[in-house]
Amino acid sequence: MTGDYKVGYKKPPPSHRFQPGKSGNPKGRPKKSKNLGALLAGILEETITLREDGAMRTVSKGEAMLLAQTHKAMKGDTRAFEAILKLETKTASSSASGPTGVLVVPGPLTEEEWEKRVEQHQAKFRGNINNEDVA
Repeated sequence: MTGDYKVGYKKPPPSHRFQPGKSGNPKGRPKKSKNLGALLAGILEETITLREDGAMRTVSKGEAMLLAQTHKAMKGDTRAFEAILKLETKTASSSASGPTGVLVVPGPLTEEEWEKRVEQHQAKFRGNINNEDVA
């Protein structure tokens, strides 16, 4: 096979071709670097141990930071207080679950009263409402 193989541009000699089982890129493609959000999330999820009221407690770093900000705000630090309020308003608006409202259900009606109300309601859309029928 090497006899009819012409060595030249883009045609290396057989000794310089990739050997079977060997890769041209042994280390592979470099891994994608983590973005800032993923790094921050990983750091804030790490746990640390705190001493509260004489008892040891394990919390995440993010929770510890929030506790520290809250304690600073309670001592009168206005910047810490503003930061806590800003966080609270952001999370309160995002935690509201869907539309809220009140459903008002009228008291029980007899069949005749129900039919009369339906007829009045439909008459409004037809445009021929009688003034004496309207309650």
